[in-house]
Amino acid sequence: MKKISFLILSLAGLLFTACSEDFTDWATPQSNPQEDGVQIPGVKASATGDIDLGMVEDAVPVFTLNAGELPQGYTFANARIEVLATEVNCKPAKINATLEGTVSKTDLQDYVVKVFGKKIETHKYSARVLLNAVKDGQALLVDAGVIDFSITPAPTRTVLYLFGDFSGWNADKAKEGAMFQTDVNVFAYYGRLDGNVKAWDENNLGNWDLCYNTTKDKDGSTAMTGVLEMSNGGAIHSPEAGLWKLEMNLNTMQYSWTKLENQNPSEYASIGIVGDFNSWANDDEKDVVMTQVTPHNWYASTTLSKDGGLKFRADGKWDTSWGADFTVSDAKYTAEGILNSSSNITVPAGNYSFYFNDITGMFAIISE
Repeated sequence: MKKISFLILSLAGLLFTACSEDFTDWATPQSNPQEDGVQIPGVKASATGDIDLGMVEDAVPVFTLNAGELPQGYTFANARIEVLATEVNCKPAKINATLEGTVSKTDLQDYVVKVFGKKIETHKYSARVLLNAVKDGQALLVDAGVIDFSITPAPTRTVLYLFGDFSGWNADKAKEGAMFQTDVNVFAYYGRLDGNVKAWDENNLGNWDLCYNTTKDKDGSTAMTGVLEMSNGGAIHSPEAGLWKLEMNLNTMQYSWTKLENQNPSEYASIGIVGDFNSWANDDEKDVVMTQVTPHNWYASTTLSKDGGLKFRADGKWDTSWGADFTVSDAKYTAEGILNSSSNITVPAGNYSFYFNDITGMFAIISE
């Protein structure tokens, strides 16, 4: 015990002359260089096992700690891990932990998605467990060792909002530009985008460090395809003027541009929403009129007072309308409207944001 006490006190004298670093203010997660800590005999972390984020609550058990015997007056505090994906070349991320060895599910999920995208795949990770031995306001950084485990991300509802020059790079305006989910973790936007763009996940709206964009050295790239990453990186630009489909694939973390075949689509003065909720615009009710955000892309936010069917229609008439045999849910909110279909889109009562593209008939109805 005397040897351990002497070791700690000696190192404390060397490591902090007037240590006042506030270890409670750890950003989650960060990508910073690893910290150097002191190893104390008997203080050792062990992995709890492989992690499936789809099967756990918010507090995820990651490690157990054998605390050994600390000298009198010392207590442990401020545990955290430096987690690293070992299958690719990337930086570790610092994530807060409890002394019981749990970390936030959201923090782990965010790191996994940042490195590998949202595809449901299992990958291998290592984590260095760090904590402070504290006495009389002085904190000695302790290294409890490295643990290894795998993580499988949780499937979640994903909504991507496109923003950029067309929306003034404004987080509130970004909510008017939802992309259409065309497959699992695959999103598309159709229209004329003559400026730079990026995208935000609904859970990271306004966080510039977690944009979907390309690498910083490719800022303003007009390439037909490119790499996606979650960062405050480079904006994406359409290859040339015209009407395009921009696709973002979060499984492969790639984006691509495809020029639309129809470069002269019909144009409408207005697009409205009608259905059971407003008596199909009869009995003095009117269409919910949408706002054109970019050419051929429309947005509205409204409350549906009851369950029922609805359609989109052009210029307040039934000459041109779109419907679908589709029931909206929290996870399934996008489909293709069929021109002049007899089918209605079924939507439960509630508050929704509506998005519609009048070239493709694609719509998204997202619960708020």
